Amino acid sequence: MENELILDFTKCSNIKNCESLLTDGLLGDPIFPSEDSEKHGNAICVIPNSEEELVSRLKQTHSGTVMRWKNSPLREINKADKKGLFCEWFNYFNHIDEIVDINRSKNVRGGKKLSNFYVATRSDFGPELKKQVPIEKNLCDYHQIMYWGVFEPEVTTNPTTNIRNKKLVGYIRAFRLNDFVWYNMIIGHGSYLKFGVMHKMHTDLLKHYFKSPNPPKYIAYGPANIETNQWKRKALFENSKVHFKALNKYYKEFDESYRKPFKKNISTFIELGEYSRAEILIRILRFYPRRSLKSKLTLQTKRILKNKFRN
Repeated sequence: MENELILDFTKCSNIKNCESLLTDGLLGDPIFPSEDSEKHGNAICVIPNSEEELVSRLKQTHSGTVMRWKNSPLREINKADKKGLFCEWFNYFNHIDEIVDINRSKNVRGGKKLSNFYVATRSDFGPELKKQVPIEKNLCDYHQIMYWGVFEPEVTTNPTTNIRNKKLVGYIRAFRLNDFVWYNMIIGHGSYLKFGVMHKMHTDLLKHYFKSPNPPKYIAYGPANIETNQWKRKALFENSKVHFKALNKYYKEFDESYRKPFKKNISTFIELGEYSRAEILIRILRFYPRRSLKSKLTLQTKRILKNKFRN
């Protein structure tokens, strides 16, 4: 399968805001429109049109044998349902502590040690707000960055109220660009992986999308490697090649001069209720931490040597 990302702003109520979101969003995720993506392809999930189609395709990922059923996505989802896990959109700033806990729950993911981007200090993930904030409203249906979570219901320790709270145990950062949704983060708590949280939140998000009034068509998640990535294969991803040339005009490299205004704008965006814009800036600053003099010299030396060998 081969496809091309087409950006369309004709249905946007505020084109300037959408284009600004793309520029900042891509700055926080420079891997997306990379040359490797163009060369080696992407893992793409075609979003089903109905629940019947979804179940039918999930059943095709395993045969009727007992051995394969043990690891089937439907069985994983069933385990999550039995535990009472449920999924919904959430505001990033209400669950930062849980996100940090999820990130740190396993040191190795996909055979690789997690980078400091995932396990940085709590303060690097954003401020602690004094009160809960609502889900952001007035987001464009076609260009947005939102968090989708899988939650475990909890009963508070106060026996007189018996108020049911919820605990975030996995999340997806979904970056929508017209017909494409990009999973640039999908991660479950290490202690809850055995309860099928990964398949649960992915399939529930597929359901949400095909039931929505303006559904996307595809989900992109990392490189085209379904031969070696069992989870992607069972989650209905297939190898594809997607051309992202439309993003070139919005892509720019990080400059150190951005750091100070970004830090200032985080609190401004939070006060205005533009939480996704604030989260983007926090993510950028965590992706590009301030370097010590030693690390700057090391990086500069590497660049000089790299250019020398090129020539």
